[in-house]
Amino acid sequence: MKEDKNIERLIRESLKVENTSYDFSDKVMKQIKASDRKEEIALTSLVTKYAMESPSADFTSKVMSGLQKSPSIVINPVIIGKKAWVVIIALLSAFVYYVISSAGSGGTETAAYADFMERVGERFNQAGGSLTSQLPEMLTNPIFALSMFALSTLLLLDYMLKRRKVSLI
Repeated sequence: MKEDKNIERLIRESLKVENTSYDFSDKVMKQIKASDRKEEIALTSLVTKYAMESPSADFTSKVMSGLQKSPSIVINPVIIGKKAWVVIIALLSAFVYYVISSAGSGGTETAAYADFMERVGERFNQAGGSLTSQLPEMLTNPIFALSMFALSTLLLLDYMLKRRKVSLI
């Protein structure tokens, strides 16, 4: 029993509420405000010491003039290589030579073109044996040949003009 009374007494003593002074909360608030003022002063000094500099009034014009002075190099990538152009020119020259030489023989242009296609078919038959000599009708049309000639000429002209621009820079 005595032990129980001792335990109860210890519990009561630990549960006692301390009586604080009347101005206790005012003192605590004054200390908090004082520490807040110190932090504010320290933060203000840091911000003023390490503040970012504002650019000058003509900053943008100086940057833009610097950009305009630098040379601009424009390089267009080559789509068709030199070897391909050599092959295109060789085939085109052979075709033009054939058309000119066969046109002088007195036949019409379509007959000369059809004769050319027959010879090409014969060559395929000799080379492979299993290849047919019949070409699709679209390939035997003279308009197709003229279109291919015009396309090749335009591609060659485009290549030459792009190459000239790059060499001037």
